[in-house]
Amino acid sequence: MADTTCKSVRETTILKRTIGLAVAFLTLASLALAQEHATLVLRSGQHIRGQLVELSGLDFTVAVGGVEQLVPSRDVAVIEFGGGDMQEADWVGIPEHQQAVCLKSGAIVTGQLYDISGSAPLKITFQTPAGRREFSSAEVQRIVLARPTPPTGNTK
Repeated sequence: MADTTCKSVRETTILKRTIGLAVAFLTLASLALAQEHATLVLRSGQHIRGQLVELSGLDFTVAVGGVEQLVPSRDVAVIEFGGGDMQEADWVGIPEHQQAVCLKSGAIVTGQLYDISGSAPLKITFQTPAGRREFSSAEVQRIVLARPTPPTGNTK
C-alpha cells in the first residue's frame, strides 16, 4: 500500500511539472508572437535591443531578456526594425525636426507617431498632414523620432 501511495505521489508530481512546463512554454511562445524584434536608439546614442510590445501613453514597452521595461518616448530617437544603424546618407530624405516612417520599399512618410499596437506584425499608426496612416511593422524599416545626440568629448 505504501508503494502504491509513493508511486501515486511521484506520478502526480511529474504530471504537475509537465503541465507547468507546458504552460510556461506556451506563455513564452504567445508573448514572442505578440511582439516584434526592434532596436530602440535613444537620443543619447544608447541602443536597447529587445521585443517591442507597444507604445502606451508616453512610454514604449520593450521586453529585454524576457523582462518588460518602460522607455520614455521622449528618450527615443529611432526605432529600427530592419537592422543596422542609420548612416549619414539615411538622414538626407528626412526633414530636420520631423518624425518619419522609413519603409522597406524606400518611401519616407513624414508626420507624427500616433500609436504602436497589436501583435506581430505590429500596427503602426502615423499622423500625417493628410490624416492617419497605418503601417505593418513588416513593411517598416525604421521610425525616426529625432536625431540622436552626437557623442561629446575627446574622440581620439
